[in-house]
Amino acid sequence: MPRNCNPRFDVIQMVMMATALALCAFAIPANAAEPNTCVDSATSAILAPANRAALCKGAETSTEPGTCYARVMGGTVSFGGGTNWNPTNAVRLCAGAPNANARIGCFSGKIAQGVTWGTAIDQCTGKSASIDPTVLAKTGAPTKAPRKVPTRPTSDSSRTCSATEDCDGDGVSIASGDCDDNDAARFPGNTEQADFIGHDEDCNDSTYGVLDADYDGYTDARVCNGASCGLDCDDTRASVSPVGAELPNRRDDNCNGLVDDDLEGWWNPAK
Repeated sequence: MPRNCNPRFDVIQMVMMATALALCAFAIPANAAEPNTCVDSATSAILAPANRAALCKGAETSTEPGTCYARVMGGTVSFGGGTNWNPTNAVRLCAGAPNANARIGCFSGKIAQGVTWGTAIDQCTGKSASIDPTVLAKTGAPTKAPRKVPTRPTSDSSRTCSATEDCDGDGVSIASGDCDDNDAARFPGNTEQADFIGHDEDCNDSTYGVLDADYDGYTDARVCNGASCGLDCDDTRASVSPVGAELPNRRDDNCNGLVDDDLEGWWNPAK
């Protein structure tokens, strides 16, 4: 008996089978690779393959290095002579950054202090890589070579130096103004570092460095040098600063030491 064929039924079966196979292939990918979030986060800026490994080394699953790189290459970060960065130097600044805001904030703070861009990168990344200043910007922006600070001698630290000797090898003696001749990181003219331990790098207790994580123009109040401290009582909120508007939100928005000032009655049910 001849087979009863139904062309319409055969077509429907073929479409259903093809759809099922496509869904299976989509739902169960073979050996799917983990997304490289570091590279993905830098997609808003050109990232040459040669720079990917350097930028994301050790931080392949973090978005912070890529976010840092994208912001720098986006033209919002000045190196002291413009914002048109060479990609290689943007990678040097952002490579392995655990926090994009902190890395860029550190760099911008150094530039505001007059530190040359190459030194600023070294200080903010903890590296001393050799950087050619003539390739910072795509158009070329030569800068003065940073001063080389000698390493601290390994001689007996208990040795007593005369006022005219340079005991720590930083190039400055007590007679010339060195405030600590047993610490090579402390001498007049050195760049003051923002820290929470009150270390006076430039022998000037009126300076305390720059640490502005929320970019509101004020340094974290925890950064001090002697009696001089930053003025931002909450460096995680850009709306909080000495010029912030006080709001009834149970916070000190203007850093005057008072919470909500005379606005407390707006939210306090006891009044």
